[in-house]
Amino acid sequence: TDALNDGKTERFKFSYQRIGRMLASLGFKKGKASDGGSAIFWDDNLIKKFLLTYGLQERSVMSETSVIPNFEGEND
Repeated sequence: TDALNDGKTERFKFSYQRIGRMLASLGFKKGKASDGGSAIFWDDNLIKKFLLTYGLQERSVMSETSVIPNFEGEND
């Protein structure tokens, strides 16, 4: 959550609870850490499933000059 929120203004930061709910909705299991805090269990099989489903197993190199498309309706 901290890495995801890095550089975002307070208004656009995600809470730990929201990230936990998002991960749980994807199928990750929740539990407790040894210090009593909340935890999400790493699931290699679930991650492999996502990699295959979304074609993320292949690595690609992006040019530093890549153009990011402006999808219709964004930043209008």
